[in-house]
Amino acid sequence: MAAAAAVTVTVAAAAVPAAASGGERLVFRPPVQAPVSDPFRPPAGPYGAGNRGIEYDTGPGQVVRAAAGGTVSFAGTVAGELHVTVDHGGGVLSTYSYLERISVRTGAEVTRGETVGLSGELLHFSVRVDGQYVDPAGFVGVRRVRVRLVPLRVQRHRAAGAAGSVHLPVGLTGPDGAMVASPNHFATRAFTRSP
Repeated sequence: MAAAAAVTVTVAAAAVPAAASGGERLVFRPPVQAPVSDPFRPPAGPYGAGNRGIEYDTGPGQVVRAAAGGTVSFAGTVAGELHVTVDHGGGVLSTYSYLERISVRTGAEVTRGETVGLSGELLHFSVRVDGQYVDPAGFVGVRRVRVRLVPLRVQRHRAAGAAGSVHLPVGLTGPDGAMVASPNHFATRAFTRSP
């Protein structure tokens, strides 16, 4: 029995505020491939101690990529350090701090995964929603791809003048409109990765 693959792609991100991109959930990719050296620690007050983002244990010169597409709203120096901020719409901004070099200009459109700069000794990655710092880990998601094999019904047709028969798929549903498949013919495979 022949089988056709039905592919479903779902994207999940935990605790993403509804303000993201007009009600759609933004799913960020990590900006670097490096371990987290200091996670988000919200301060007790607006001027209190804490970590308003995630610090990655990078080395100098590591490529830093946009976590999601958007418009570069700032690319420059603050207090002697290089920073890039990307506006993703819906009040969501991501900032890449303590860069060794900047690769984009203010006003440029960037796509998810595009290089925005090179890291310094560490990378500080922060996310603001409507001006408030939030945990960037809530935006970093996974992409799950599920593949389900669905058998096709095959009907034999005699070709005119031919001794054999030709197998032609005639559909995915039975006479009652239900999916034609037995549990033994379904295969599900899930791939999970951090983009």
